[in-house]
Amino acid sequence: MPTCPNCGSWVDEGDSICSCGASVGGFSSGTENFENEIRELYRQAHVFRDKGNYYDAIKLYEEIIDEIDGRNLNDCGDAWFFRPKAEKELEEIRKRAKL
Repeated sequence: MPTCPNCGSWVDEGDSICSCGASVGGFSSGTENFENEIRELYRQAHVFRDKGNYYDAIKLYEEIIDEIDGRNLNDCGDAWFFRPKAEKELEEIRKRAKL
């Protein structure tokens, strides 16, 4: 179920307008691919983190944040959910690694 880029509310599948009035476009395959890419980067970052490879984990969490920040929120799909998670992980890893 997509979320509104304006207010963050859940929007029923197939609806093109949120209750707040914002337009909610359907997800394109490009957005789906972006979501999958971000999900895979996040998974890889977790593997690095769990193995103690903080340097590579930090690079991937930073890449996730940069990739999401470089896109229009409407083009992120559900990938934008990973941004605050990546920020939190990045902060914790930097503390562990004392960087």
